[in-house]
Amino acid sequence: MNAQVSVPLIVLSATAEPVEAVNGILRRAGQPAHCTWIPALPDLADALAQINPELLVCVGPNLEDAVQAARVRDQVAPEVPLIALAEAANECVVAETMRRGARDVVPMSNPARLEAVMMRELRAFRLERALNATLQSARDYRRQLETVLERSNDAIAQVQEGILVEANESWVEMFGLPSRDALVGQPLMDLFDADSHAALKGALAACLSGKWNDHVLAAQGRKADGGALPLEIVLSVGEHDGEPC
Repeated sequence: MNAQVSVPLIVLSATAEPVEAVNGILRRAGQPAHCTWIPALPDLADALAQINPELLVCVGPNLEDAVQAARVRDQVAPEVPLIALAEAANECVVAETMRRGARDVVPMSNPARLEAVMMRELRAFRLERALNATLQSARDYRRQLETVLERSNDAIAQVQEGILVEANESWVEMFGLPSRDALVGQPLMDLFDADSHAALKGALAACLSGKWNDHVLAAQGRKADGGALPLEIVLSVGEHDGEPC
């Protein structure tokens, strides 16, 4: 984690003392924090929505307070990790509290363990956030690619391991096929003369390995009616269903 970034936290506690304790522990660990004190559960939902915290610390005389806070968290910001601080708790109560929404339960008398747990949960939260952002970017890229495929006048096809996995209408029309369904799932080589197979296979392999430098590949295609189809093909690496194509 970047030690220079101040982490937004919420501390749900009837008194202000735990706020200073949490802030001090993180500061000594090299992770400055901006701690917001929320003294009562009814104010938690608004705070979660407005502050967008990376961590929620719940301090209470019993662990039922943490369970109630977890319910609110689940409704407003389910991705935020919740740590419960308690005077003491047996293992059965700790396990039940974690089952009902807390990431961990830490005794208030053990600041070293609290530091380790908070740093662990902050790191996990940031990694999950980064992963979700990456997945969203991939979904956005996929939607953009689908739009390009549909709207482009250029004939575009996607190929994985020699099999056509996607193609736009321009490609289907170019080969004189009745529909896209007649094309997807078929070997790419079935659309080309045998004399073009070696060059096409070599070019596809070179492209996937990053050794294809924007060359234009000349190949002889074959239409559905048997007619010749001279083509100039441009290759680039893409992705289909999470795999390179």
